[in-house]
Amino acid sequence: MDLLRSHEAPGQRSSDAQSQPPTYHEHAPLVSSEMASDAHTALNTDGQQPGEGYPYANEQEQSIHPYGEHEPATTKPERTWPRNGVRSSRLALWEWKWEFLSMVLSMACFAAIIIVLLYERDRALSDWHFTIAPNTLVSVFSTLTEAGFMLTTVACVGQLKWIYFSRSSRRLRDYDYFQEATEPIGALRFIWTINIRAKLAVVGSVIALLSLAVGAFTQQIISYSLRWVPASEYADRVTFGSSNAYDSGIGLYRQTAVDGDGNLNSVNTVMAEQVQSSMTGAIMSGLYDLDTSINVACPTGNCTWAPFTTLGISAQCLNVTTNMTATKPSYNGLVGYTYTLPGNVSFDMTVGVTSSEGAIATSFRSVTHTGWNYSANWVEPTLVKLYAVNVPVSGAGDSDDPIPLEWAETEGIECTIGWTALHYQNLSVVNGVFEPGLTTEYALVAVPIPGETKYDNDDIDDEYYVNSKFAIAAPDNSSGNASFYINPNDHAFIIQQLNGSLATTSDADAGKALLSSSNLTERIQNITTAMSYIVAQNPNATSVYGTALAQESRFWVARPE
Repeated sequence: MDLLRSHEAPGQRSSDAQSQPPTYHEHAPLVSSEMASDAHTALNTDGQQPGEGYPYANEQEQSIHPYGEHEPATTKPERTWPRNGVRSSRLALWEWKWEFLSMVLSMACFAAIIIVLLYERDRALSDWHFTIAPNTLVSVFSTLTEAGFMLTTVACVGQLKWIYFSRSSRRLRDYDYFQEATEPIGALRFIWTINIRAKLAVVGSVIALLSLAVGAFTQQIISYSLRWVPASEYADRVTFGSSNAYDSGIGLYRQTAVDGDGNLNSVNTVMAEQVQSSMTGAIMSGLYDLDTSINVACPTGNCTWAPFTTLGISAQCLNVTTNMTATKPSYNGLVGYTYTLPGNVSFDMTVGVTSSEGAIATSFRSVTHTGWNYSANWVEPTLVKLYAVNVPVSGAGDSDDPIPLEWAETEGIECTIGWTALHYQNLSVVNGVFEPGLTTEYALVAVPIPGETKYDNDDIDDEYYVNSKFAIAAPDNSSGNASFYINPNDHAFIIQQLNGSLATTSDADAGKALLSSSNLTERIQNITTAMSYIVAQNPNATSVYGTALAQESRFWVARPE
């Protein structure tokens, strides 16, 4: 088939194809933008000046024809076209070499952005060792990507402009629309006016509009976030006390004496010079709601520990108010009630009445029972059982109109204080504040030590009790260590301290401290918590190492969810 087509009426073919000028052909050289610097003369093939031979040259709405108003004469000088179509195609492609290079540069820079983002995602800022910041590097690559892409887009829209005008008569102002098609406002006008008449050119305008947002969104791709990360330089300085045995080194000996009937009586006595003052201090700090000493080391102020189990002391308290019974005995000049708790412990709560001073009440009373078993060489996990009654009294009266003790205002408490296994989870220090996390208590049972002999109560010689062994009553996979040892001498000493502090009335300082508490159960638990921290600091304690945390700036790459 000939590369040249005649420009005749439909249905006719020229006998001499070379005598007619060629129409647009796919192998013809592409039209350059310099060939139409002036829209009024670029397509005037007769060589006429603007206005000559064009009936609408002086009107506002003008049209551009592919060959002017009339077809060119057949006598126009013949143009020689390349005979080799492949060579012509290669020459045409070579004219686009800069556009191809710009696209290669654009894609390479876009790939570089992806590589930088993938490499730096969730990495520490300290790992970046280049002078230029990551945001700046991404911004540079983004600018190059946009520039290369827009260079090709502008060239394509320019070529599509001439194809658009070569196919049929067009309005002259469409030329201006094409000229501004890659500018922000011009792109909007081009899309609105030209739309589907030049589909590919409209795509170029859309690309030009979208390119405006590239720079803004690029700045949002990388940001920085502060995260808590392990600080390895403090690995051996983050500690918390833990113990599987409690033995402060105090001794217990038997004192014998002859009573009035001539019988020998033995009394177990803790050696005064070996009394552990820290345990006494823990009881007092919990009783009076003071700060508790905690054996924790966290140099950064933020640390965490893995779950672990340690020996401790806990309190199991029940409000037995609804299960109490009350009787009203008669006293000379006094009125009151006798309260009996479910543990078969009774309290006489009395109110003295005078005409001038009003009511004088014994409003708080508590007693303790020990869990010590003197007939064996081991002790029970229970230290003491606390029974307490709190009777708020208000108002005044006289002997003829005594103050009633309202049942609804009376509170009865039973607490069992004893040894336990404490399993800590999520124990941490946050901004310098100790957080115990989730603490699970496991009940203990006494386990006789094989090969040891029981203590002989008839033996009046001074001797020490043997150590005692305890085990978790119902261990599970999360309870951790299941075996613990306690020196019975320490057991006896703690019982003495608890008896002296908790068996009291509202007339004593300890009773006033318990009475002033809005939550008696919480106050008792504060005491046992402070005692547990002391157990973790005894001479047999070990250190549980944790992880120090420090803030570190890290890259955060925004990505769609």
